[in-house]
Amino acid sequence: MRFEEFLDAVERRGRLASREEALRVTRATLETLAHRLGGGAVCGLAGQLPSEITQLLTHPSGEPGEAFGADEFLRRVCERAGADRAQTEQHAQTVLAVLRAAVGPAERSALLARLPTDYGRLFDDRWTRRPAP
Repeated sequence: MRFEEFLDAVERRGRLASREEALRVTRATLETLAHRLGGGAVCGLAGQLPSEITQLLTHPSGEPGEAFGADEFLRRVCERAGADRAQTEQHAQTVLAVLRAAVGPAERSALLARLPTDYGRLFDDRWTRRPAP
């Protein structure tokens, strides 16, 4: 998937008003996710994503991620995006749904394994459902 396709998908799925808005919410969501995951977290995703997306997912310092839950994640995305809370949650869900569609199942599982279960509400139900034992 190319970067423009990623943004097109975010704009279309999120019913956003412009490409600029799609870029703003994508950047806010993925940069916040990078801070949560820390350095090296995108290694498995990097080969399947455009370099522009990989850069947004890369923690600038390369250090370990910060431990914060889904509510704090949304607060930070909201702050970065300059949007209200309800809107931010919908936009973050859209960006994460496009991310999910852009990578393979092994990479999706590895990403989810690095996040606490309260992030499940931000991801599509099919992505968070665990197989029966």
